[in-house]
Amino acid sequence: MGFPIVSRGRDHYFQRVQTPSQYVVTFLESVGRRQDAEYYLRLFRELPKASFAVIATESDVLQRSPASVAESLRFLARMDLYPVLATGLLAGAGDSGLDQLQGALTEHGIPWASVAQGQRDWIDVARTAVATGASSIVDFGKTETTSRFAALSELLVGLGTRKLVVLRDRGGLGPRERGRISLTPTHHLIIGESGISVINLRADLSALEAGNYLDPVEARLLGDINQLHQASPQLLTSIASPLNLLRELFTIRGAGTLVKTGSSIMRLSGFDELDFERLCELLQTTFEKSLTPQFAQRETLNVYLEASYRGVAILQPGIVGAFLTKFAVNKKAQGEGIGRDLWEAVLRDHSAVYWRARTANPVSEWYQGECDGMHREGEWRVYWRGIPPTQIADTIRDALARPVDLVSIER
Repeated sequence: MGFPIVSRGRDHYFQRVQTPSQYVVTFLESVGRRQDAEYYLRLFRELPKASFAVIATESDVLQRSPASVAESLRFLARMDLYPVLATGLLAGAGDSGLDQLQGALTEHGIPWASVAQGQRDWIDVARTAVATGASSIVDFGKTETTSRFAALSELLVGLGTRKLVVLRDRGGLGPRERGRISLTPTHHLIIGESGISVINLRADLSALEAGNYLDPVEARLLGDINQLHQASPQLLTSIASPLNLLRELFTIRGAGTLVKTGSSIMRLSGFDELDFERLCELLQTTFEKSLTPQFAQRETLNVYLEASYRGVAILQPGIVGAFLTKFAVNKKAQGEGIGRDLWEAVLRDHSAVYWRARTANPVSEWYQGECDGMHREGEWRVYWRGIPPTQIADTIRDALARPVDLVSIER
């Protein structure tokens, strides 16, 4: 089993000149929150090298601006991260862009290996190339059009890929004007400048298809991606512009459309319907604090629990509507959209909700985007949604008076 690895070119010694950590610092300052990028970098390095990511690039992108893709790949290589590159997967004018990509990688000093899709042991060849420090290029251009995504699925399953990034000139899917798509009166999708922010295949696909919110090319692409997720439920797919590749890999918000399989959320009425020990472990590891003994005695209204105990929302009876007392997503699952799934499950059942969070809570910015109003007092911020104006003052007082269930861990 052999393959030619193309020379590193003009940057043959770049890894000896600067350490990966120095490049990471530069990178973190360029794409967003340091905390997000450090988390994803650590996560990717814990995975087998070949499971890091598969990047599929539209042929038009490679024909017009291969250098923009190569620059991002060059940065990844400096962090010892080598994705598998897929060309010819998406229909486009002319050839697959394979020659342009190979030329750009060589020009930028990025080691690469060509893998013939369908040859004997082709997935093992791709895995070995990445293990030796090279990006594998798999060209699907000669594969029958109807079989390309089936072959890609075979590759994703074989490598155990966690992240698929589809690069298109147009970026994400759907409309580009900021706002939202209302699939039902209580089911909305947020739209940013790069398209729909998140698509949950379990909850959104049928309504998106029925509502004709996507053009035929995008609808077909989303259908193909859905088939990939059926075979690899753990997969996260990002559809973005090549200029936003690094943001898609290393930030929670991203800059395109995130497609996820969707979480299985259980709606429970109390702690006696779940594994309380696992719930406590989720809360304590997420918040890095200890639960007080009184927590188990609190009256609950509903518990929304991700089936694998990776996220939870706990509601208690409120003076108006429901009080959201705990909202947590396991750190390893952050970025998969579980928080959004939990939040939407809560809002489907509760039109009036209020909650509080400490001012230093890293989710505060997200909370502000989801609330109707916010009040700051001391170390707390109180948020509300769907609360009548005449009762806001009462809910604020009630939220501030609630006992604390999480305390600092004594070391």
